[in-house]
This record gives sequence, C-alpha cells and structure tokens, in this order.
Amino acid sequence: MLIFLLFFQLQNGKFNEYYDSGIQAYEEKNYPEAIRLLKKAVELRADSSPNAKISGVRFIEYYPYHYLATAHYLIRDMENAERYMQLAFRNE
Repeated sequence: MLIFLLFFQLQNGKFNEYYDSGIQAYEEKNYPEAIRLLKKAVELRADSSPNAKISGVRFIEYYPYHYLATAHYLIRDMENAERYMQLAFRNE
C-alpha cells in the first residue's frame, strides 16, 4: 500500500512539470509542443482547479483545457479548439 501511495504522489506531482513546460511553449508560440505537453499533464491530472495541490502546502492555478483550446484555435484546428473549450467550461 505504501509503495502505491508513493507512486501515486510521484505521478501526481509530475503533472505540474508538464503543465509549466506547456505554458512556456505556449508563451513562446510553439503551439504544437504546448499541446503535446499539456495533453501529458491532463493524462496525469484531468481536473482543472484554481488551487491544484502540487506538494505539501504548494498549490498552483491549473487550467490546461483553456490553454489546449486556445492553442488549437491559434493553429486553426477549430474542431479540437471547440472540444477543449467545452472541457474547459465543464472543468473550470
């Protein structure tokens, strides 16, 4: 049981690394890379949150679907932009 909890905590803690890297790629206008990294973050933590716990008492604002929607929009992938915008409204 302890091993499972440690593994879960390690995996849960990694989502913010992908999220931070995805936001950085987004800000650098590297939208395909931002999309790839943000999807990895969502695989590890699907729910958006204004206070996502990353460790101990550390929290971040976590809105991956917003960034996924706008990144898809900016590369003119309207179908995925709409899909992620709907997820953003549902999860935020």
